[in-house]
Amino acid sequence: MEEDDGPVRAREHFKRYHVIYICIPAHNEQRTIGVLLWKIRNVMAEFGLHRLSCEDIGDTDGSTPHAEPELGSVGYTGRGMRRMRRDRVCLLALGVLAVLLLPVAASGQASPDSVSAFPHAVPVPFGPGERLGYKVKLGIFSVGEGHMTVMGVDTVRGFPSYHVSMGIEGGIPFARVDDEFQSWIDIHSLVSRRFIQDIHQVGSERFRHYEFFPEEWRYERVDIEEEGEMPTSLPLDDISFIYFVRSLPLVVGQEYRFNRYFKETGNPVVIRVVRKDTVEVPAGTFETIVVKPVIQTRGLFGEGGEAELHFTDDDRRLMVYLRSKVPLVGSITLHLREIQEGRPFRPFAISGDPPPPRAPPPNSR
Repeated sequence: MEEDDGPVRAREHFKRYHVIYICIPAHNEQRTIGVLLWKIRNVMAEFGLHRLSCEDIGDTDGSTPHAEPELGSVGYTGRGMRRMRRDRVCLLALGVLAVLLLPVAASGQASPDSVSAFPHAVPVPFGPGERLGYKVKLGIFSVGEGHMTVMGVDTVRGFPSYHVSMGIEGGIPFARVDDEFQSWIDIHSLVSRRFIQDIHQVGSERFRHYEFFPEEWRYERVDIEEEGEMPTSLPLDDISFIYFVRSLPLVVGQEYRFNRYFKETGNPVVIRVVRKDTVEVPAGTFETIVVKPVIQTRGLFGEGGEAELHFTDDDRRLMVYLRSKVPLVGSITLHLREIQEGRPFRPFAISGDPPPPRAPPPNSR
């Protein structure tokens, strides 16, 4: 019996003769439009529809410059748009209709009117739309780039969670690093609910996908269908720990210890606040607080990596500089080069005590 290839033919017909139009009117969305386009591009790329363009019809609010880095081509006119219909592309028209349309939160996430949607969110110094771009150096040589991004708020099994990511890409021939980490942090309890680790380093490649069930003190590793017990009901992973540290008082001379790493072998996580410093990076000169984190595992923050992080000495707690050692590659550093600030759901101010961990309220699901 021949296999019915009708669905295959239908998909090929669609790809050949049709174009998906995603039109996003945007106004004053400088902080979030770049993240939104990044997510759209990643989704469309899975289907071979990955070329984005910007139709600028008189933008004066500043959104377009922040969209351009995520666009494959910018500034198409109506004639250019008709020409693109013959391609197998996803055409995104970014228009600014300031008179006819109300301002829209382009990311579909945190706008001033939506803050009240999460009245129980723990105050933190970050929010949807935040993107920190880094220059990556190996010794004195610039070899790549990195980022830390709050991509938005997703729902994980009914729990609203910040979707954050950290990526480092660069190196020299035969000694390259291409690491991507993603974490989903519950906005009410600051516990990690999902963690994806995709590491490509010299002599080492690892992919891990974890789902965390804090209420049951267990995790599932999806990529190999493995389950395990967690030593805590307040789990954190390698990346969510960075965002958690940003909410700490970070008093020089203090040492913070937490048994919150999702695997027992990674505990305790030790955060040493060693000094204050002035750091000059491409994004400017910053007064910083220097922190040395140690997680008892392999990776950027493992004990052998001798990691050192510099956070701004203000209520934003931006990571300005990072230094760590990578096996067979050497000392790798991240230097902040651009800042796209996010929109925290609740006001945050540094206090003398870390935010108390708490379970999500009953109506948060």
